[in-house]
Amino acid sequence: MTLLQVSSQVAKAGAGIAIAGCFTPRIYGGKAEFNKHDQVRIKSCRGVTIRDMYIEGIQPSSTGYAGIGIADADAVIVSGGLFDATQGGAIVTGSISGTTLTVTEVLSGILYRGASLTGAGISGGTMITGLGTGVGKEGTYTVNNAQNVPLGTMRAHGGGPMGTDGTGTYVKVSRESSAVSMSDYGFVSIDASQRHVDFGALAYACEARIPFGASFANANPDSNFIRFRPGEDAPLLVTVSSAQAIAHNMTTTISFNVATKDVRNEWNGNNTFSPAVTDIYMVRGFIQLDGLVGTSQANIILYNVTDSENVAQLVRYLLPVAPSVDFSFEGKLRAGKSYQIRLYYSDSAASARNTSGQASSNQISIERVK
Repeated sequence: MTLLQVSSQVAKAGAGIAIAGCFTPRIYGGKAEFNKHDQVRIKSCRGVTIRDMYIEGIQPSSTGYAGIGIADADAVIVSGGLFDATQGGAIVTGSISGTTLTVTEVLSGILYRGASLTGAGISGGTMITGLGTGVGKEGTYTVNNAQNVPLGTMRAHGGGPMGTDGTGTYVKVSRESSAVSMSDYGFVSIDASQRHVDFGALAYACEARIPFGASFANANPDSNFIRFRPGEDAPLLVTVSSAQAIAHNMTTTISFNVATKDVRNEWNGNNTFSPAVTDIYMVRGFIQLDGLVGTSQANIILYNVTDSENVAQLVRYLLPVAPSVDFSFEGKLRAGKSYQIRLYYSDSAASARNTSGQASSNQISIERVK
């Protein structure tokens, strides 16, 4: 089945476009906007392609609906197109009693918190300030000006994004869906708290490439990967500003304290790294010691401060002519955890040493593996 330039607008019940139980359905182009449930729903399908589609508006997260809802589907490609949370106006039939607006019918568009209201008998400056039973469609809302307006036609102008409480998701993958791929799309007017993608706990082998800094959810990061688009992300690079004492037969936390690049705001300004997202990271760098007189041993440790445990460890033997401790770790690091580089040092002369203090010879790079 192939749908070309199909569109759906303001469906009052169900999804705008729904496909269930099909093999290799394809949607090329078209637009879905302001529908009461999912704008597009894919359920129990295999080999799905959704390409270059314009999705406008999303329902709040509490409804469980999304711009594109995918459930129990396998091998789904979502690429190109545009996600747009720009709000339009609405024409409704309703009445106001005190500060309660009761909407009995939405003739067109959708209602938002923050929308201004005009119509016969409505006080100037009246706005929707809260949600009652209505979430963009029929139901009750709270307005800022107390008044009594009989049932009649009203117009709503502007307001917030379609996720009327600042929530909502554009692509939501739920139940036992697998091999969903999402990439290469544009977006406008999306609130910072609205998610571009949400992978559920039972989804697996799914991947999304999203704009740097975009909000998302991933309940199963062991099986699904969400990455920022190439060119918008960059490794975390940190160096040192001065020499640091390294004690003999003791563990020292290395004070990398000068972040030269930190686009994800993951470095705490001293010696601790906290990943913005759970993912596979490459942690690598080198530390140079001064004054070595014989063969010494250095154990480099990637340490999880939050859980008080070693994540990984490397052993290096140092010579006076080669006093640099190089290291490279690759593995999963988790958001919300704090990590450090620590050095256990055993000196051949049982003496304390110092790092060189030079930025060029004491560096660390932390990069999400693409």
